[in-house]
Amino acid sequence: MGNTDKQTAYPARLTQKSQVGVPAAVREQLALKPGDRGVWILRDDEAVLVSARRYAEMTAGILSGTYGRNVEEIRGYLDRERKGWP
Repeated sequence: MGNTDKQTAYPARLTQKSQVGVPAAVREQLALKPGDRGVWILRDDEAVLVSARRYAEMTAGILSGTYGRNVEEIRGYLDRERKGWP
């Protein structure tokens, strides 16, 4: 937990079915409701739970430019890949 953001710790217990309850204060802060999804992020020796929406925001555009910078380049990449298929 090496950043300077305000941090509060909430105890939780792992059940025999390997489930973890999310404390009410955390659910309220993140506006989580039953059925909402989350993503566990592992950082060295810690695990951080983020909402699926926040994870999508964090990773948006991460592959931008990987297959081309515009539609034409991306189509060219796909064409070259498809030619290599058996």
